[in-house]
Amino acid sequence: MTDHLSASRINHATLLVWFFIFVIILPTPPLFAETLAAGQENADQRPASTTQETPQQAPCCIIVPDGQLISQPIRVFVPGQKITFAHNPNLCLIRIGNDWEYVPGHESQCFGGLRTPFEVAADQQWRVETDEKNPLTLNGTTLLFALGDLTVSNFRSGIRVLPVLRWRGETGGETGSVPQITRPATGNNFIAVNDRQIYLVNRIGTTVWTLGILGIMIFLLHLMTRKNPGGLLSLITAANGALSVSLTQVALWTMAVGGIVLGYGFMRLKVPNIPDSLLLLMGFSVLTASVGQWQTQRLVSPERGGLIIPADGRRQAQRQTGPTKASWSDLVMNLTPTGPQPSLAKAQMLFWTIISIILFVVKSILDGIIWDVPTQLVLLMGISQGSYLTLKQIAGTEKRQ
Repeated sequence: MTDHLSASRINHATLLVWFFIFVIILPTPPLFAETLAAGQENADQRPASTTQETPQQAPCCIIVPDGQLISQPIRVFVPGQKITFAHNPNLCLIRIGNDWEYVPGHESQCFGGLRTPFEVAADQQWRVETDEKNPLTLNGTTLLFALGDLTVSNFRSGIRVLPVLRWRGETGGETGSVPQITRPATGNNFIAVNDRQIYLVNRIGTTVWTLGILGIMIFLLHLMTRKNPGGLLSLITAANGALSVSLTQVALWTMAVGGIVLGYGFMRLKVPNIPDSLLLLMGFSVLTASVGQWQTQRLVSPERGGLIIPADGRRQAQRQTGPTKASWSDLVMNLTPTGPQPSLAKAQMLFWTIISIILFVVKSILDGIIWDVPTQLVLLMGISQGSYLTLKQIAGTEKRQ
């Protein structure tokens, strides 16, 4: 009777995973689309406003994105201005720090000296994210600067600077001038200051700090688990003494997501935005690991390595297989009374886990933001994990018969 109740609970837990896949993930895009359509229909039915909305004015300062790599071209956008090489634009990066002191002379304040752009593109558009649904689009000039010759210690993740852009108002023999800017002008020179300090990232230093901190955390875990017979691997070892593919998946995702979040934290010195799809993916991994360990625990006796194999509905025979030594092959093998057997359920789950983590890390590094995992890939991972739990439950049921 107890075994039937336990099996029923396990089946309910397995069905819970499939519930999340087919009830929550699959209907999300249609429901979202219906919600948008309903909102648009309601908006069309609203009476038109009699007052004309006042357009948002472009900011008077330059826009320099935070967290740009020193080894890559630095982008500077000037809203509402049409600047060319003839206006002799130059960029000054005032380094900010506890030891900052005022030094007379404009160029003396610039870290690495004045910078001239290697590319100037007028009549460009720049999208600014706002609290509203629609981003603000600004027109102006984009300038690209090279900072590869800046000397920054490899033990520093970056430098904090305040960008200041100057350019001439007259273009020599050409007629006309740059459109007036609301900031004060000195002589024929226009000055625009970024609205905030920014952090320029040293890729080598950020990598050193990120890998160093992850290495220290792994070493601390090793010290805390060294007295355990399995050592550090005991963290991903199941109750039967074999390595667990579901626990390994949780460990891999934790390392990947933690490393990316830590790296972007160093790049911008603030907690980065974590996509909802990534939270859902982590939740699926933890849920799968919890249900999987529950299933394994029901198949193992209190003595480590003792598999309970019911002979019939009333009597049970216990077979002592002895303590199982963890092996990496356990990630694609099932432990059975007749010996280890290859498991397609484990292999496909491990395959999708590795593929997804590689894509996540590479895309997050190349795109410059934490990758928002597509819903289709989250769904594939959910199906993979649901299949793993279902086949594991079927195998466990066969052992009890």
